[in-house]
Amino acid sequence: MDCYNRINEIPSIESSILTIGTFDGLHIGHQKILNKITKESKELNLKSVLITFEPKPSSILNQKKDDTITPIKIKVQKIEKAGIDILLILKFDKNLSEISAEKFLKEFILKFNPKKIIIGYNHGFGKNRMGNVEFLKLNSKKFNFELEVIPQFKYKLNNYSSTEIRKKIKNGNVVEGSTLIGNNYNFYANRVSGNGFGRKIGFPTINFKNLFENQLIPKNGVYFTKIKLYKIFENFDKEYFSMTNIGFRPTFNQKNFQMESHIISNNFKNLYKNEFNIEFIERIRDEIKFSSMNKLKVQLEKDKILCLKLIKNLSN
Repeated sequence: MDCYNRINEIPSIESSILTIGTFDGLHIGHQKILNKITKESKELNLKSVLITFEPKPSSILNQKKDDTITPIKIKVQKIEKAGIDILLILKFDKNLSEISAEKFLKEFILKFNPKKIIIGYNHGFGKNRMGNVEFLKLNSKKFNFELEVIPQFKYKLNNYSSTEIRKKIKNGNVVEGSTLIGNNYNFYANRVSGNGFGRKIGFPTINFKNLFENQLIPKNGVYFTKIKLYKIFENFDKEYFSMTNIGFRPTFNQKNFQMESHIISNNFKNLYKNEFNIEFIERIRDEIKFSSMNKLKVQLEKDKILCLKLIKNLSN
C-alpha cells in the first residue's frame, strides 16, 4: 500500500474506486466497505483509494479530547491488511475545515479520477459537511463517477456507529463494543514503575499507561484481560490472561489515575521490553474502597476465581 500525507505527492492515477471517512475503530461496518472496495477494484483492475483524517475532525470542530478507538498507526496497518492500494491521510485542522465541498472535491477526490465513490450514508466533507450524499449525487454526472451510498449498519436491530462504540467502551461495556469492532478492544501500553502495593498482598502487577495517549480508556473498574507480548509491532507471539484495574485504587487512598494488570499464569517470566498490548475481554466489577488490605485481598481472590472460570469458558 502506498501511503501519502500530501495530495501533491500522489502520482497520476488513471482511475480508481474511492471511499472517504474517519474510519475510527475500523468496525464491522467499515470492514464491509473496505472489502467491497478492494473486491470491485480488483475485478475492474482499478486502484482502491481511501481518504481519511488525523486527528478526528470532531475533536477539532468540537474542541474536545480526541478519544480515538484506533490510533492512526494501527489504523494504517489495518487498512493495508484489508488490501487498500492507496491511503491519503489528511491533517485535519482549522484550515482544512474551512475548505468548501466544491474545492475539496476538485483538489482531493478528483485527483484520483474515481470511476466510483463509495460513501457512508452520513458522511460529509468540506466546510459545514456540505460534501454530503446529495452533493455527490449532483456532481456524479458532471464528473462522470458512479456513487454508491452504504446505509447505516445494524446490530441486534439497532443502528450503530463509531460514536456508539465509543460510548459503550467509555461505559465499560467492552463486550458489546468489541463485538461491533470485530475484535477485543485493545491498546498498546508502556510499562511504568509502581509502588509495589499489589506484591505486598500476593498480587504483583504490571503498571502501565497508553502508548498512544489519545486512545480511549474504558470506564474505571476491574477487567478480565489478556496481555500480548511482541518483538515486532502487530506480530504477537506470547499471550497471558490477566485481571486489570483501571482507576484510583481507593483502598490505598491514591489520588493519581493508574492502570495495572496482574497476570494469571505460572509460566509468565517477564516482558520482552516495556511495551505490550492489552485486550479487554470483560468487565468484572466497579472499583471498591475496602476497609482493610485483607478485605481487598479476599475480593481479589474472588476476582481471580471468576477470571479462571472465564478462561475455562473461552477454551471450551
